[in-house]
Amino acid sequence: MRFVDHSRVVVAGILLSTVMAGSADPARATTLNLQVGSSQDDYKQSQSGSSVKTDTTLDLWTTSDQQVALRFLNVTVPKSAHITSATLQVYSPNTGTSNDMLGTVRGEKVVDAPAWTGASNEISAAPKTSAVAVVDNPPTWTGNAHNDLADVTAVVQEIVDLCDWESGNAMKLFLIAADQSTHRRTHTYDSAPSKGAKLIIEYELCNGAKV
Repeated sequence: MRFVDHSRVVVAGILLSTVMAGSADPARATTLNLQVGSSQDDYKQSQSGSSVKTDTTLDLWTTSDQQVALRFLNVTVPKSAHITSATLQVYSPNTGTSNDMLGTVRGEKVVDAPAWTGASNEISAAPKTSAVAVVDNPPTWTGNAHNDLADVTAVVQEIVDLCDWESGNAMKLFLIAADQSTHRRTHTYDSAPSKGAKLIIEYELCNGAKV
């Protein structure tokens, strides 16, 4: 006759259950590649306050293109996700790639950024994030390619942490000049849809689910 030590089986089962119950799902990294997708989603405000849709290029940041707005649709980041990185990219032609640039990037502090309306002072009057990305003489860009303009991780994080943020909402970033004496030229959506500005977001979720 075979005897089984049930006390050991019970103890082993308890230990295994304890280990599994304490294990949370690992963080799941997701990358979004967003791009300005319409003619009305990249626009500018001049020094006089007039707000106009951009043509084929922007001169970041001359007096006429002193403040620029870039709107990205369908930002499928869940509320309060942890943003591990967010990079704003613009498409540079061959010209104007080596000039200095000084300015900042902020987000529109709303849960679903509205489309351009053409109202005066549309950018300067908009609510903005406390988080800010500083643009301070980035390296020379590669011509005819998308180039990194700013690390906007903190800006994106502040927006997705808003109380009523929902995955799939629109997000808007403002480029605001500190010095109009130097600039770099970039393409817009109207130049070609593939040349619109890009926002690359990487985020993680850790739902803490127990097995």
